[in-house]
Amino acid sequence: RIGIRPVVLTTGEHKGTGLGQITESQIAEMQSQIDILGATFFDEIVAARGAPRDEIATGKIWLPEAALKLSLIDGIRTLKEVIADIAAPRGNPLLSTRAARAKFQIQTAMQSASRKLKS
Repeated sequence: RIGIRPVVLTTGEHKGTGLGQITESQIAEMQSQIDILGATFFDEIVAARGAPRDEIATGKIWLPEAALKLSLIDGIRTLKEVIADIAAPRGNPLLSTRAARAKFQIQTAMQSASRKLKS
């Protein structure tokens, strides 16, 4: 307003994207990256959870009850319950976290195998 305006100086067409005026080329490049990341994310969710892609790849925010119905989460618990569960074995948070992660991976693999056997 007092004669000061930002000027973005860069060494490449896509550097400084979003600082100042954005070009169609910059928009297209960013959208391409978003599309790739989104597809990869949903491929992983569908593979790991068996969730229906057409129902979850909508951009919606899932509240816990809906996420549970879509197999996006394993359950609904309070923060205190989660902390107690993680800290329970041996009282060592690092060991407990590793154990919880291993337990989750085994359960996920078993659920996936069970779904495959049913279909």
